[in-house]
Amino acid sequence: MKKIFIWLVASLLFTMVGCVEALHEPGVTETSSEQLPNLTAGFAEERTKTYVESDKYLRWHEDDRLTAFYGNTLNRQYKFNGATGDNSGSFSYVSSGNLETGNALDRIYAVYPYDETATIADNGQISLTLPAVQTYAENSFGRGANTMLAVTENVEDTFLAFKNACGYLKLKLYNADGATIKSIVVKGNGEEKIAGAATATIAFGEVPQLTMADDAATTITLDCGNGVALSTTKEAATEFWAVIPETTFEGGITITVTDTEGGIFEKSTTKEVVIERNAVQPMAALGVEFVAPVAKPANNEIWYTNGSTTEATTPYNTDVFGANIVSNTYDAEKECWVIEFDGEVTEIGNNAFSSCRTLTSVILPDSVTSIGDHAFVSCTSLLCMTIPDNVITIKGYAFYDCKNLTSVTIGNSVTSIQSNAFYACTSLTTFYGKFASSDNRCLIVDGVLHSFAPGRLTEYAIPDSVIEIGSTAFRSCALTSVVIPDSVTKIGVSAFSESYNLKNVTIGNSVTSIGYSAFYWCSSLTSVTIPDSVTSIEERAFYCSGLTSVTIGKSVSSIGNYAFYSCRSLKSVYCRPTIPPTGCWEAFDNNASGRKIYVPEDSVEAYKSKKNWSNYASDIVGYNF
Repeated sequence: MKKIFIWLVASLLFTMVGCVEALHEPGVTETSSEQLPNLTAGFAEERTKTYVESDKYLRWHEDDRLTAFYGNTLNRQYKFNGATGDNSGSFSYVSSGNLETGNALDRIYAVYPYDETATIADNGQISLTLPAVQTYAENSFGRGANTMLAVTENVEDTFLAFKNACGYLKLKLYNADGATIKSIVVKGNGEEKIAGAATATIAFGEVPQLTMADDAATTITLDCGNGVALSTTKEAATEFWAVIPETTFEGGITITVTDTEGGIFEKSTTKEVVIERNAVQPMAALGVEFVAPVAKPANNEIWYTNGSTTEATTPYNTDVFGANIVSNTYDAEKECWVIEFDGEVTEIGNNAFSSCRTLTSVILPDSVTSIGDHAFVSCTSLLCMTIPDNVITIKGYAFYDCKNLTSVTIGNSVTSIQSNAFYACTSLTTFYGKFASSDNRCLIVDGVLHSFAPGRLTEYAIPDSVIEIGSTAFRSCALTSVVIPDSVTKIGVSAFSESYNLKNVTIGNSVTSIGYSAFYWCSSLTSVTIPDSVTSIEERAFYCSGLTSVTIGKSVSSIGNYAFYSCRSLKSVYCRPTIPPTGCWEAFDNNASGRKIYVPEDSVEAYKSKKNWSNYASDIVGYNF
């Protein structure tokens, strides 16, 4: 029995190693005597595979290719020599990324699938790209979606035992009417990085470790090609697999499902979802109901409603659309007014519909690429401008003072939203589409919170995904309390200015800068603690008549002019820096009578003699912090 076992092991090793051939790069003059053998590859653990069959066996595909770093750091492409369905076999050399020899490696590293952008450092750290678009496969993730890594024990070893770098999310969908799915988009509600640029490390006998890059993508799209028909029952729900790096979605995930008719279904869960490497995370079967696609105007039309079928609304500025108006008539079949132009509408320019107070809705054509300054300013009856997918820029004050606007959908092409775009939209409760936060209350672009939907809220905790509060983001909001998380490093210009009801603000411990007029005229604010992380308080940052007490963190090195000017109720200033901050011209003028400035005991004379601080010498008192 022992002899039989040894014979079986020897036979298996012989099969796995395969034959070694000296192959040369086609059409290339070799610059070294390096020999490039075939590499043999298999799967080192359960569930490692390039795709899943119904019997869940481990399989390669006849067209599979991988990146190998053999002997040096060149990116080499290898192609599978076997047949679809094999679970091991040899790979032969195809090509190299360049003709240089590269630095020497002491073993062979490999990445599946082939990634022409993959690179490796001398220490074995691999830079690679995780696919943001994955192809549907029946009861499986798509071929090429499952990133795997392998490393040999030494440079003479040519057997690659692949291990998964990611885990799997399995969705189960059904529709009573039997809809056909075109695509599914998966996104973490906390803007987690789940695709695109990443670095990986792997040691022999160990599992891969992935780290996503700062500029990695936050969505994965499952492309269903010509369409996948859904089951009509929950019991037989159709499976959809997505390959996702090891991630904890603390705030849950959102999936957006699009059918072949253009209908959209979106579902969010706030329950934590954990993706573990080499493990399947199944989700409960979900019945989907699609919202029919909204009819869109032709590129030479704008549709709108104004509560009337007999009286048209005339744009305030008729020369800012990129084409000339031909007619403005009511269409009974469409149940809306139609403005027709003599060419494509390419922009909604400055003041286009300024003060058109009768407008209740506007539908723009896909040809529009920008919405100008004050484009819909004071359209006080406007209720909801879906922003077309081709719009790139929404300029300042574009929807200023649209007091009845309740929701806004941002198209996928928008890259720039300027300050005050939605200023004084006091009824706005919901942002949809690109840049919308998980609670749909904020527009967050690359970590910067640009706009806030304040409708019906009095208290708000800013999401942890925010790293900067943009200029005027909360200007004139009706909040009474706000919590700024530790993720935020900067509070921008006029971020909370004129928020007259704001009584309580908690500033996170990572904020380093409080911008110009950040809390200007927050007249209900009575006390504020500026954390030790803050280094600068800019001009007029706190111009708050109700402020009675302020604590200034020990790291503040500059205080802007008039920073606490005209805080008429301010009685106590606790200033913790041992070195008097620079600036401070009239920073504490026009405060409450008898106001005291408490500074570290050992720094009293330094403050009293410091330029601009000397103006308050009689009010400066030593304090043991």
